[in-house]
Amino acid sequence: MPKAPAREKVDTSNLNFDVDFNSAADVAPIAAAAWDTVRGDGDATFADSIPTYKEQLIAHAQSALKTGAQVGDTSLARFEQAVAGLRNENLHPKAMAASVVVAQKAELKAEAKAEAKAEVKQGKLPEDFPHRAALEAAGINTYAQARKAHESGFADVHGIGEAKGNEIGDALKN
Repeated sequence: MPKAPAREKVDTSNLNFDVDFNSAADVAPIAAAAWDTVRGDGDATFADSIPTYKEQLIAHAQSALKTGAQVGDTSLARFEQAVAGLRNENLHPKAMAASVVVAQKAELKAEAKAEAKAEVKQGKLPEDFPHRAALEAAGINTYAQARKAHESGFADVHGIGEAKGNEIGDALKN
């Protein structure tokens, strides 16, 4: 393998980010600029790399452009972070909006999952649970059974109408 040339500043001013991120040919210049920016002193430039390695770098660049970069301090993570950084510096407005929406959706989903996990009560209903006697008479003794009955509007529970059902629903949430 030939000795790699010393690293120099990579000119990224001519990169086009208004491209099809699924197209290897469109992403190759971005991958080349990112690799040549983060490669080690002993690593070949993108142009001098073997074809299979270029294909791998392009695939990782495509992934980073679509879904974001890996976190960490590995060579691959630094490469993907460089791709994402180049994209963020030169991003086409539609792509930027799409990446922001994806990030926001992921964040909201994680928050909702955490809230749902924290809010779900388990086990037997406590003695002071609202309208417990009516629930027990219908065979409802646990939080899970009460949630299921609440979802059905307490249709099979004698003596629990809308007002009492709302009280039970509030107790299930708190």
